[in-house]
Amino acid sequence: SDEEMEGSQFELLALRLEAMREAGTLPAYLIDTPTPSELSSFDETGVAQFILENISGEDIVVLGGAGMSTSAGIPDFRSP
Repeated sequence: SDEEMEGSQFELLALRLEAMREAGTLPAYLIDTPTPSELSSFDETGVAQFILENISGEDIVVLGGAGMSTSAGIPDFRSP
């Protein structure tokens, strides 16, 4: 099936990446970077504190999705 084929392709890719990692030939953009600490709170203060403590000299991109505005009280397009 297609799912089995996709699964085996992912397994093969994982094996290739691990071999490259062990050989020291993994490109820099694929090397795992340390995961920064978690947010202390999910409000603007927690986000600002996280940025100040963990991010320097980088662009910041924020992606929002469905439910972000509705939780702030802005009605969605389906509401009457």
